[in-house]
Amino acid sequence: MVEYENILSQIKELLKDHPKGLNIRSISKEININRMSVAKYLEVLTARGMVDYRVVGNSKIFSLAQQVPLSTLFKFSSNLIVVLNQHLQIIQVNDAFLKYANASKQEIINSKLVETGLDITNDTKILSAVSDVLRGNEKNIELDIIGDGEKYFYNVNLTPIVFEDLTPGIILFYEDITTRKNTEIALNKNKEKYETLFNCVNDAIVITDLKGNFLEINDTFIDRFGYSREELLISDFRPENFHLMEFYKKIKILSNELFETGSVFFETTLITKNGISIPHEISCRLINFMGEKAILFIGHDTHERSKADDTLKDSEITYRTIFENNRIATIVVDEDASIILANTGWEYLTGISKEESTGRSFTEFIHHNDIEQMLKYHQIRRVDQNLAPNNYEFRLINPMGEVYECLLNINMIPGTRNSIASITDIREYKYTIENFENNEKVHREFLDGLPVPVFETGAYGNITYFNRNAMEKTGYDNEDILKGLHFRQLLKQDKHDLAVTNRKKIVEGSKIKDLKLTVLKKDGTDLPMILYSTPVYKNNKFSGTRGYIIDDTPEDMTIQKMDL
Repeated sequence: MVEYENILSQIKELLKDHPKGLNIRSISKEININRMSVAKYLEVLTARGMVDYRVVGNSKIFSLAQQVPLSTLFKFSSNLIVVLNQHLQIIQVNDAFLKYANASKQEIINSKLVETGLDITNDTKILSAVSDVLRGNEKNIELDIIGDGEKYFYNVNLTPIVFEDLTPGIILFYEDITTRKNTEIALNKNKEKYETLFNCVNDAIVITDLKGNFLEINDTFIDRFGYSREELLISDFRPENFHLMEFYKKIKILSNELFETGSVFFETTLITKNGISIPHEISCRLINFMGEKAILFIGHDTHERSKADDTLKDSEITYRTIFENNRIATIVVDEDASIILANTGWEYLTGISKEESTGRSFTEFIHHNDIEQMLKYHQIRRVDQNLAPNNYEFRLINPMGEVYECLLNINMIPGTRNSIASITDIREYKYTIENFENNEKVHREFLDGLPVPVFETGAYGNITYFNRNAMEKTGYDNEDILKGLHFRQLLKQDKHDLAVTNRKKIVEGSKIKDLKLTVLKKDGTDLPMILYSTPVYKNNKFSGTRGYIIDDTPEDMTIQKMDL
């Protein structure tokens, strides 16, 4: 076995010294092993995703696969990612999945898929598909999950993979498509909201008359293909002027079906004004538009899916799937600050294709006031990455001169001088946080004004909030809360068992009412109280408690019960 692995290592070292690649005959001659054996070793390396090959004439040219470590890429995907072995045990998850599950990695790793207790992993559609995926068949499944009283939709891709020991496994990608699904549902239910929804959807939408002249175009179409409304709505419109000849030929072929059934569906490739080809799924439907017969076209960009399909065929499955399908803009930057790799999310954010971005300095996309500091971090990170921040805000500029406030998440790729960075547009997030903080402030001011002590605890019993009345009654303040004040510290030792029993009831979903307790104040004196408490949930998991207490003394019993 040692000799077997040594030969594999010897072949990898040889290919490392020949970046343009070698054929089987050359490898056989260099390591002095017969060609048939070399071919077998190359099959193993290819299955492990360590080696790629290309066909030149009648010969295969083998070279080392270009890989970004899986552990690094996991941090930059907004999708939920789960990796299973052949026994359906979870062997890896990303941070997005842990956040959704509200659990630690230790709680998830090595557990069976059905043991997580999560709807997105225990759904019968998922469980019934895994056997077929382990046999090498990729699956795509759409899930609808009920959580917090709302319905969420996920597009789940189950991709078969092969580990280094040649055992099969599965990698699951959960893409949240709730926004798109809810938009589609809204369009079907209420056509009167057309004007609002028309420009909110992520799909390109066009309405034409029966001769093919444009009547209306949504913003997504304009942004995606680079034409102005004035160009498209001109009276002497001709498809050949807008790279649409192949599109209209296909429509002509399907016109009989369209007029007989009222709708058709097909796939095609559309070309932008800059000559970039983007594969699309096109849904066509006959409609009445402003009193006239018209055709509604809805184009869904399948570029990411097509790109992922091509990558799965040509290279190492796990790396390419995660990188290419990451909706967050992600780039790999070399020591000279040049972009050497970019994903589709980068294209969507900047409007520049990956091909155009490759080889350019990332400073070309940075606001001039931020360049100096970012270059400083770039250089320091290559001396000691602990001396430069991994997360910070900066301003990105797109080709139209628009400035985006963005969050950069960056790390060095182990064993290289390259760094990998994800870039998130946080303009809407900042707006949301600003509104949330205003609402939170009003909420806290309301609670501080209540005449009874109000409290909140975390999932493990730590006090996370006291209103002003609670601090006055108990003598504890925010400094004590920050130090980790626990609810047991507020009770005498002989009342701990009673408190733990009632807390278990809350965790199981019960509300606690009229529970008489003696609270131990900070100064050690007793305070007889009546407790009311209710559970708090987040993402369908218990996250803590919220409640209030009433002073169990005659002068305070006139206070009415509340329901927080």
